[in-house]
Amino acid sequence: MLVRGVFFLMYTDTPVRIAEAVMAFHIKNPETDALARKIAALKKVGLTEAVHDALQNELEREQGKPSLVEISAVFARKLREMGDPAKAMPADKAFIDSLYED
Repeated sequence: MLVRGVFFLMYTDTPVRIAEAVMAFHIKNPETDALARKIAALKKVGLTEAVHDALQNELEREQGKPSLVEISAVFARKLREMGDPAKAMPADKAFIDSLYED
């Protein structure tokens, strides 16, 4: 069965044409299968919809997380705010050498 004009985005955000509408997805882990069935039963939906919704929610959650660069920038800003330039030690050669003394 061919679906015309249907596209989806892979994880690389590359548009790809779906050649067939029905695709097999095998869950080999019994615990994962039980979780999928439990969610489907609680939401009163089919397994495909339950898995789709769970994956969509997880994708949105992951994409909403700040990147390591953003986290680092916030950390650096907070660290800079806590510093007091008036109490700072000079970072001259003598100070740097003292860091490496045994």
